[in-house]
Amino acid sequence: MGFVVAASNPILIVEVLSDGTERVDLKEKFDNYTSIPSLLEYVVVSQDVPLVRLRNANILTFDLILIMTR
Repeated sequence: MGFVVAASNPILIVEVLSDGTERVDLKEKFDNYTSIPSLLEYVVVSQDVPLVRLRNANILTFDLILIMTR
């Protein structure tokens, strides 16, 4: 069984993308999340590429490409 945490008035939601749910996470879930009045930021983290996508309540999207060094 997985561990589930739920908040009634979230200001931040962070999700890690998987190949099977990427389309749902980026479009359908985001559309649902925008109806949450308290939500300020939605962060999506890619598993496959060094990319973090930030979307704020004003529907602005920022892509951060992470450069990994050793």
